[in-house]
Amino acid sequence: MKVSTYLKPIKRNKSKTPSAYIGFRVRDRQVDIKVQSDVVVNPDLWNNEISSYKRTRLVPKEEQKRMQDFVSAVTSLAMDSFDEKADSAWLKGIVETCLNHGGKDDNREKKRLSLVELYEQFLTDHFTSRGSIVNAKATYKKLQRFQQYKREVDGITDYTLYAESITSEEIMEFRSYFIKEHTHYKEHRDFYAQFDIESHPPKELSNTTIVNTMNMLRIFLKWCISKGISENYSYRKITFPNAVHGDPFFLTLEERDRIYDAELSDNPRLALVRDVFMFQSLTGCRVSDLYSFTYENISDNTLSYIPYKTKGKVTKTLHVPLNGKAQALLAKYHWDGNRKQPIFPFPPKQFYSRSIQPLLKAIGIDRIVHVYDTTTSETVAKHLYEVATTHTARKTFIANLYCKVADPELISSMTGHTDSSRSFRRYRTIDNDIRKNLMDLIK
Repeated sequence: MKVSTYLKPIKRNKSKTPSAYIGFRVRDRQVDIKVQSDVVVNPDLWNNEISSYKRTRLVPKEEQKRMQDFVSAVTSLAMDSFDEKADSAWLKGIVETCLNHGGKDDNREKKRLSLVELYEQFLTDHFTSRGSIVNAKATYKKLQRFQQYKREVDGITDYTLYAESITSEEIMEFRSYFIKEHTHYKEHRDFYAQFDIESHPPKELSNTTIVNTMNMLRIFLKWCISKGISENYSYRKITFPNAVHGDPFFLTLEERDRIYDAELSDNPRLALVRDVFMFQSLTGCRVSDLYSFTYENISDNTLSYIPYKTKGKVTKTLHVPLNGKAQALLAKYHWDGNRKQPIFPFPPKQFYSRSIQPLLKAIGIDRIVHVYDTTTSETVAKHLYEVATTHTARKTFIANLYCKVADPELISSMTGHTDSSRSFRRYRTIDNDIRKNLMDLIK
């Protein structure tokens, strides 16, 4: 069911100012009801897409708010009371009720939603990517704690953030708060007890996390504008820098093959982790996709799938030919002919993630790599087994292919990266062998 507004121009208008009556329309399958109210607005200053006045100084703020409250009250009451018996008399009664009671239903004023309450709607409305959901929920919890901190610790008992009135100063104050939250937590343990974060208390944040949190807040505020909830562009006054990353590290082909050929018969669970990790290194998929693969994804020795991260945005199917090593890994495990059978008896994701570093350490993959510490903004030297993750498999696939063919379009056709992807550009690491080959060209 959808409630919308329309305007009916007043033709015989003695005033020189254009005017029109606001009408309401309710549509749902076989229902299409239209009722005109006696409320008059200036059609030249009205935005029918958001059922409110445009952002203008020509209409007093009080009048703008009165109209917003009226339209919101009619919409809310219509949606709450709609049923199969709805007709024009029903809708007319709702309009008159909201006019006579000043936008109130049963003497209860429609609640103005706070920024935190709107964020709950945003979480259910906006995301498809698992990674985005995690980031969005983390930002939501930070906003919750910030608002409550202002009320209880700073003593501003009625402090509430609203989408239509949040200022750039408040946005920066929120940023300052969550950056220092690990120190606030130590100083105000009693306050933080209400949030059930004892098992994962706030810690010093990396530059990447800070940037991602601010970007998520910007996405949310833009969503509020797109939904007609707000016309507040205060976030535009703030510069949102990109996250800083170091050069990606990955396994060389020699290191990959050492892992592939390692004798692990005395540790079957680690051997399974090794096989899954190697398959991921040979196909370049993300873990979220890897764990969804069944034999339905494999045909003619080719792995085909739509990346979960881009579902709902891009429907491009990736096709990754399976080389001899990848085929041999699959052949290790019994397939009963059921196309819906997972391609591996996958270990629990958490166990898989925790086992990568012990796997590499056991096999002796201890090369020193230089990693950018996003907390201290310094480059530190680490053994490869200390920093490897499941995503190292994806980087291994991409980087080694790029060293061989240096054709980003060909590689991205198997990884799903877009042409403008900043993360993909980071994978294009030029190793010493490529540099040496270039120098050989000018001997």
